[in-house]
Amino acid sequence: MLVEVGVSAAQTQDTRKYIDWKYHPANPHANPNLTVGTAPLPYAIPHPPVKVYLSWENDTIYLGPEFHAHHLHDFLTGAGEGQELCGLQRIALGHNLWRCSRNGQWDELREALYSLKARPMKEVILVPDDNIGALEDRWYSRRHEIKLLKPEYTYHFRPNGGDKATTVVENLQEWFKRLWSDRRKVDDDGTEADDQSVTVKGEEELKAERDERIPIVCVKSIRRNGHKMADFRAGLWGIQEAVGDMRYWKTWSPPEMEGTLS
Repeated sequence: MLVEVGVSAAQTQDTRKYIDWKYHPANPHANPNLTVGTAPLPYAIPHPPVKVYLSWENDTIYLGPEFHAHHLHDFLTGAGEGQELCGLQRIALGHNLWRCSRNGQWDELREALYSLKARPMKEVILVPDDNIGALEDRWYSRRHEIKLLKPEYTYHFRPNGGDKATTVVENLQEWFKRLWSDRRKVDDDGTEADDQSVTVKGEEELKAERDERIPIVCVKSIRRNGHKMADFRAGLWGIQEAVGDMRYWKTWSPPEMEGTLS
């Protein structure tokens, strides 16, 4: 179907200051005599949305290293005309989104990932080897082919933990499983049922349905027009060093559900 991608991410807010990227002080190619803005840096004017044909069953939305965590929740939960990803089934996230949020707790990323529960998600992909700072170069300034491939190297390792260490992939899969396993029962018409009316579906059937809708987590390596990007292993090490054993994820619950999940 024809989808206008970028609507929610490109929404501007009245409380923010925006300037054109070619005059932005963070742009290394900007003329220093023409740059505008002081610290803290203003936002660059977002790229306008583009219309593309998407096959929800086959296509993957990739959010590269220039995409920021404070955009992520709006992008995944945009309503009305901005709900361009209503049928999203596969999403790939660049390593910049995993390195840490502004408060050091990944709250923005976790809440955004939890919002995927409202979508027919099948797969969440980590992409550790794209280039940060490439917004102004040829990869982002024109259309080009993107391929997500099986990594050349095994990713079941941590820099100092050995091959048997729990990876961010396994931890994230467990995180999805915990947060997707609430015991709310749903009637056949899709509406939530009260406890007294739940007699149709047995516990095993509910568990099977839950497991089926938990997205699979994996790692892939990117190619742009056939070219390798940054080092895959270094990027993955950086992600795994940043999230560690994900101890702060293991007890996290959505704000409106704190205390209700085991």
